[in-house]
Amino acid sequence: MNAPRRKGHLSFGPTRSCRGGPAFTLIELLVVIAVMALLAALLLPTLSKGKATARSTACKSNLREIGIALNLYVQEFHQYPPSVLIVSTWSPQRQTWGISDFSSLLPYVGDASSVFNCPEAKATNLSTYDQLIVGFGDYGYNGFGTGFQKQLALGLGALNQTPISESGVKVPTDMVAIGDSTSASAIEPFTNVTDQVSSRHNNGANIAFCDGHIEYGKMGWWSKASESARLRWNNDHQPHRETWVVAAP
Repeated sequence: MNAPRRKGHLSFGPTRSCRGGPAFTLIELLVVIAVMALLAALLLPTLSKGKATARSTACKSNLREIGIALNLYVQEFHQYPPSVLIVSTWSPQRQTWGISDFSSLLPYVGDASSVFNCPEAKATNLSTYDQLIVGFGDYGYNGFGTGFQKQLALGLGALNQTPISESGVKVPTDMVAIGDSTSASAIEPFTNVTDQVSSRHNNGANIAFCDGHIEYGKMGWWSKASESARLRWNNDHQPHRETWVVAAP
């Protein structure tokens, strides 16, 4: 039997103790939603940063495999793969293009071209030439060091189609080999060229060195116009100040 209502008590519907069990009021629901939104706003940047860190780690893993492949190639042929672009006579009218670069390393990564794709890289609109010669990749090869504009063979690639020998790299532990690039073919330490170091990893890039170890650094460091930074790009381990002024493309 229901308890008698007290005189003067008004009832407009079921209370929490009535049928249907406990229920939230509208205000309580709004408070819960607001708290959840606040927590999401606090956690999303952390989650996003965590994902970016994971992608950078995957990129380093790719470069580690590529570095091993490069070392296997050098051990077999006692020279470094020539660069994608080999220029015999530099002029806008006459250029000689050479096919090589990462295609030379494919057999040493089990023909898995996906290892040349950085998980942080956006889709790249490759030129027809890049599609034919490179065909894949978000990394650049240090084919020219700082010497391309001066026609000096300072990188790992070749000028006049003469490969750089294994002994031609004086300090393999301190020479840039392959890393995050804006061109998907080559990489240079200058900021006014198309083959720049990429800033895709928190304004920085992952770089594999000739001995296979990987380093991360901000773009400003890789492109820094200092002797300590520039000598890491050249096979003779010299800064070559005469090559630092590069004409805009």
